[in-house]
Amino acid sequence: MSESQWQQNIEKLNSTPELHLFQVGPSGILFGGDIELSKGPEDEFEATIKSVKPGIWHVAITREKGENSPFPEFKHAIARWVAPGTLNVAALSAPFPEPNLSPLSDWKKVDSYSVDSGCHGIIDKDGLQAKIEEEGEDREYVLETVADLSHEDKVSAEIGFIIGGDDGGYRIWVREHEGKRVEVKVQPNYEEDDAEDGEEEEEADEDDE
Repeated sequence: MSESQWQQNIEKLNSTPELHLFQVGPSGILFGGDIELSKGPEDEFEATIKSVKPGIWHVAITREKGENSPFPEFKHAIARWVAPGTLNVAALSAPFPEPNLSPLSDWKKVDSYSVDSGCHGIIDKDGLQAKIEEEGEDREYVLETVADLSHEDKVSAEIGFIIGGDDGGYRIWVREHEGKRVEVKVQPNYEEDDAEDGEEEEEADEDDE
């Protein structure tokens, strides 16, 4: 896929919140962390999420006006599996219908990461590797392109999603359906819902980057 085609896909995927979609590849592995600090050829993402259901995912980001700031503050991002198969951006014409993901497990914390550059997100392992190969093994260029989306208030990078926000610590939560992780939530450490406070944190997935 050419750079222009990738950019065209990104533009379409960010044209409306209903189309904030991204692809999870067959490995079912997502990376999470600071994009700027993960660009080098020897760099690694801080967080790894395994057993993620492959297919097409939708992400919704919630921001609310802060008590001490006139600007909306990031509260959480929730990504959800919506369909099997490969994301064909050119053929998209309408949002995917709500999938049947009942029953869902309770939310479980599986990993965390810290942010120093203000740009972070969740990236699909397979999609990232494919994009790096397309760009002559230039990991830095690919992730720099992804990081730039945060400056344009874009969310979907097609191979994952971007959160442009404050530095600090973030936690990753998941919910499962039929043994696969079908929902992923990212939220600041200080945003702990009462319903989640009683949940035990799982052992973090081992890095497989």
